[in-house]
Amino acid sequence: MNYSDPTAKKTSKVTFAAVTVCALFLLFSLAQIPANAASAAKKYSAASTSNTSFSDIPTLTKDTKSLSIGKNIYITPDAEGKITPQILQQRYKQNIRGKRQHTDLLRLPMDSPGYWLVFEIKNNSRQEEWILDFGNVQKGRMGFAKKILIENVTSKKVFAKSPYLKIKNIGNGVDSAPSKNFMGATIPVRLQSGKNNLFAIYIEPDKGFPLTFTPRIIHPQTYILSLLNGDISTILAGLFFIIIMAT
Repeated sequence: MNYSDPTAKKTSKVTFAAVTVCALFLLFSLAQIPANAASAAKKYSAASTSNTSFSDIPTLTKDTKSLSIGKNIYITPDAEGKITPQILQQRYKQNIRGKRQHTDLLRLPMDSPGYWLVFEIKNNSRQEEWILDFGNVQKGRMGFAKKILIENVTSKKVFAKSPYLKIKNIGNGVDSAPSKNFMGATIPVRLQSGKNNLFAIYIEPDKGFPLTFTPRIIHPQTYILSLLNGDISTILAGLFFIIIMAT
C-alpha cells in the first residue's frame, strides 16, 4: 500500500446450529440486540468472531525476522466516521471484532469510504522497535491510501495520522504526519515488550481502485538488510530510515 498523503460487506451471515426451533428463535433474537449502543458499527457487528481462538495471537520472539499478520486482522467499515480506537478496543474485549480475514492478502473494497483494521500482537521479545510493512507490488499490493491513522491502542501511541482526519479520543503522537514517518509502504512502530499490543488502523482508500496489501511486522535489522540489497535509491531511503529510528 502506498500512502498518497493524503475491508467485508456491511452485513455478514451468522450460522446457528439447528438444535431446536426455540433455540434458533432465542439466538436470532439475541443477534438483533446491539452489542454496544455507542458503536457506530452496529450494521457490521454481526461479524462476531465466535469461532476465533484466543491462543492464535501472532507472537514476536527474539528469533522473529518477519511475521505476516493478514490472517489475524479484523476489518470493520466505518461509513459514518463515528468509530474510535476506544470503541474498537471495547468491542474487541467483547469478542466483537469485525470480519476476520483468512488470507495474507487483504482487500478493501470501494463500498465504504473508510475501514478500521484491528489486530493484536504479543511481543515476547525484548525488541520494542519494529517495522509495519504493507507489502510491495510483487506481493500483491495495489492502490493508495488517501487518509490513514495507525495507533497502538494499548500504549495509546499514534504513529501516523493524516492531516484533517477527524477521529475522537486518539492517543498521542508527535510529528505523526504520514509524509514524515512512512518510508514508502513501511513505518516504524513500537510494541511493548512482554505484553499484548492491540493496534487500530483507519484507512480511507483513494478513489479509483480497490486497495490490496499484505501486512507484516519486520525486525529492523531484517528490514535494513533488505534495503541494502536494493538499488541506490532504496539504500538512501534506508539510511534515512536509520536516522529516524535513532532519534
